[in-house]
Amino acid sequence: MARRTPFTLATRAVPRLALRPENTALVVQDMQRYFVDPESGLGRTASERGVSREFESYYEQLDIARHNIDLLMEELRPRGVPVVFTRWAYEHIRELSPLQRGIGAEIGVDDPEAELMLPYDESAGDALVTKTGLGAFSSDQFEEELAARGVENILLTGVVTEFGIRSTALAAVDRGYRVVVVGDSCAGITLDTHRDAISELTFGTMKVRSTGEILRYAEGLDREDLILV
Repeated sequence: MARRTPFTLATRAVPRLALRPENTALVVQDMQRYFVDPESGLGRTASERGVSREFESYYEQLDIARHNIDLLMEELRPRGVPVVFTRWAYEHIRELSPLQRGIGAEIGVDDPEAELMLPYDESAGDALVTKTGLGAFSSDQFEEELAARGVENILLTGVVTEFGIRSTALAAVDRGYRVVVVGDSCAGITLDTHRDAISELTFGTMKVRSTGEILRYAEGLDREDLILV
């Protein structure tokens, strides 16, 4: 039976979004070794417990998402759109959250598992935010970085769709940001749970678009406002 999502049918259509370099950020969430490298972090734990096959879909999605985020950064950075990275780690042991302890993701900022697996370029205006919760807004620094860049609109990518991505997206619209979740630049633990989460994230001030759509629209940044309809 197909999954039903009646809530989106009972809400208003998402208004047009005008995305410009001065009001938009590409957010790359938690694309770090812990989540991305199948020989490390989450993948290593799965292997040790004999459940690696259960994560095959996740790593297949990750390969696609990683490639797509690369494409987005290549197109948007030169056009002046800042990139804000997040990583799930702690700077001081006293900041380690109960969630991190409970899951076993006790990652310090200097640990290999905190290493970003996509190119971070501070000279291009990139920001790096360390957080101890699933969502990006669990760190005050995240909203500070958005405010410093005048961000009103977020292009959201990364992992994990049904947990951290959903948390960030919902927290963003609660705070008045307009959000575009780039669906095929995210990865969920399974393809089904990824699709279920994505299907519920189009309402209010939030849209879901593909990487290809964003890349086609990106050409408009050279001439005029980028409009998503």
